[in-house]
Amino acid sequence: MLPKRPQYRPFLTGTIAAFMIAGWFAGPAFSQGRESSAMRGNFSQTYRFLRGIESDKGYLFIDGTFIEAPYQIEFQTDGFSVNGKNYLAEDFNLQADEVRNPQHRRRPGIRGGRSQESARQTTLSTLASQLQMLRSGVVVLLAKNASPTFTPPGIASFELIELLASDDPDAINNLAFGGLIHSEMNREAWRQAVSGLQISAAFLEHARIQLAEHRALLLSNQQQVTANQWTARLQYPLTIFAFFLVVAALGHLMTNAEQMIAGVNLSTVPSDGLPTIKRTTIVLLTILSLMSLLDLVWTLLAHQSGTMRELNPLGNELVHSPVQLFLFKTMATGTAVGLLYWLRETPLARRATWWSCLVLTLLTARWLTFNSMFA
Repeated sequence: MLPKRPQYRPFLTGTIAAFMIAGWFAGPAFSQGRESSAMRGNFSQTYRFLRGIESDKGYLFIDGTFIEAPYQIEFQTDGFSVNGKNYLAEDFNLQADEVRNPQHRRRPGIRGGRSQESARQTTLSTLASQLQMLRSGVVVLLAKNASPTFTPPGIASFELIELLASDDPDAINNLAFGGLIHSEMNREAWRQAVSGLQISAAFLEHARIQLAEHRALLLSNQQQVTANQWTARLQYPLTIFAFFLVVAALGHLMTNAEQMIAGVNLSTVPSDGLPTIKRTTIVLLTILSLMSLLDLVWTLLAHQSGTMRELNPLGNELVHSPVQLFLFKTMATGTAVGLLYWLRETPLARRATWWSCLVLTLLTARWLTFNSMFA
């Protein structure tokens, strides 16, 4: 007869059920304790996630007065402070949508709505989320007994800042109010709100600096877009032209290497060989000039499209101004080609012509490799 196995299953089932029942009744007790703690004035848990805001960007107007940046915004139980000055939350008509603290979820067994402290927390969290937009450079308008208003990040904010910084009182009629999509105010109310703002010298200084940076960024982006468009149009024809130019240059360099770099005196060359040497010199100088022009075009396109950085200190200073770089390149190349052509009958000039053409041929071959890799 086999021994009887011990029955563990009923014991385990009863133990698990007891723990579940204890947890069910303990949840409401802990929740009530947390709620009563908040009612007694313990706001440490309620306001723990409302952190202070620091921003050196954006434009904050409170009751029509510009608050100078940088901003140091802190939140208290009954309001907030901006750069050390306190404001009561009840003075501002904030949005009424509910933003709950995730730590204060409703537990089973709890009845009733939110407490006054929870409602106040929701109001401050809404204001905090709106003031966070200052870090994006927006304009925030706070007025007593009115809903907070702010411009969306981007072109609408800069249009409003440019309008406020201008000296033209009629410029407000040209503002694209349709871009202010975050506002609940109508067009006429926006016009009245903007007209009532007090423009200070601090605002004008801050606005002009930011507008100058914005215009420079727009100009840089526009130049990069234009360069990318020109690169896409000229990439194929320039590559084909450079390919044939490299082939022609290598052919002339290899064929005439002996008579160009051997240092032959033209007085000892037969009369029927002089035209060949002079013609070879002119051809190499022509190829040299074309390759120099090709290098200039590719350098400007690559720099303005953001695909290359000029390492030459002198070239890096000039590459930001295409006109200055073109004039410098034209003068330097023209002077060198003119001197080599004028001294073409001397062995040193012919040798310099041959080596210069070889260097530019290798440079053009490098451009072909670069464009083939990143085309």
